[in-house]
Amino acid sequence: MSADFFGAFSDYIVYEGWNLKGWPQTTMVRGSLVTENMQVVGKPGYGKLVKRRLG
Repeated sequence: MSADFFGAFSDYIVYEGWNLKGWPQTTMVRGSLVTENMQVVGKPGYGKLVKRRLG
């Protein structure tokens, strides 16, 4: 697995160099479809930042 697999999605992935078996086909966020068959289908700006405390 390498970042090239994702095209314009990202230049970095945490699974760089791993051999993976299987891949998610669909991603849902709060009940709405956001990715399907490796394509973003959700509306831009639908994401929501979840803040967390460090430490």
